[in-house]
Amino acid sequence: MPNTLAWSLNRNGLFTVASFRRGLEELSDVSWSIQRVIWNDLCVEEKRVNKALIKDWIPPLMDTLKFNVDGSARGSPGMAGIGGVMRDSRGKVVCLFSYFVGTTDSNSAEILAIKKEAELCHANPALRGRDISIVSDSKVAVS
Repeated sequence: MPNTLAWSLNRNGLFTVASFRRGLEELSDVSWSIQRVIWNDLCVEEKRVNKALIKDWIPPLMDTLKFNVDGSARGSPGMAGIGGVMRDSRGKVVCLFSYFVGTTDSNSAEILAIKKEAELCHANPALRGRDISIVSDSKVAVS
């Protein structure tokens, strides 16, 4: 993606937080449009859900971070993706990721999700030495 000017002068010739926010929103809209095109080419048909899915999330202990990860494949093997979200004890998102990982099976995708989580934690100095709980719904991946 080419460089984009995210912070522009307002009509008074000043840089403002509002102009920066507008630039980020425009950039975000472009990013989501690109992701949608890629997703539609790679995966499943899009379906709208009429009711919200409510999933209980139990926060970690104070001063602990919780990283929920998941991996899935369409087929065995099939096109696969991984993702994860790290939250603090108040539920604030600290980190998140999602990647297309090529062709593999669901168990391998789950393991790749856990591996990616470990890489992200290691690469971020602010996360090194922190208590982090990793949660996966795959018994195969965590055993």
